Amino acid sequence: MWTWRVDGPPDGEELQLRQVGPHFTASLPRVVGASNPDLGVSFEAIIDVDGDKLSCRSVTVTGSGPITNDVLRQIPMAEALQAGAQFLVDAVSTEDADAAPPPRRGGRGPSDEQLRYLARVYRRAAAVSKRPTRAVSEAMDLPHSTAAKWVIKARERGILEPSAE
Repeated sequence: MWTWRVDGPPDGEELQLRQVGPHFTASLPRVVGASNPDLGVSFEAIIDVDGDKLSCRSVTVTGSGPITNDVLRQIPMAEALQAGAQFLVDAVSTEDADAAPPPRRGGRGPSDEQLRYLARVYRRAAAVSKRPTRAVSEAMDLPHSTAAKWVIKARERGILEPSAE
């Protein structure tokens, strides 16, 4: 089983308050580590900002034995880095990550309250390079196509900023 941790800055560096997209700041860079005693492997990654998203700057893998291709394939690098990045956004967010989505209105489209909730979910997912529309779909229990339409509505109503792409 993998366990992970988020530590301070890499050796020789200092934490700096950096902007992560338009809605978050974080003290970066940070070391994210994960280990699996069953595999005898651990790794550390340095998380920093690239543009407006958290990203991995470097990764170091260590093991109690040889680090073979088979061992490397068993490292859930994407999941561990995602967890570390999510931890950082959760730690610095002023928005309530665990708030329940507002109740649905029967067939009249999304309310502004629902779109504000959608925008919070979308921004958090975008900050950690997740698929933000999929995150909205899962968080609000909506079909993906409906979530995509609601993202457009949130942008049209000025609740969610335009896409950078």
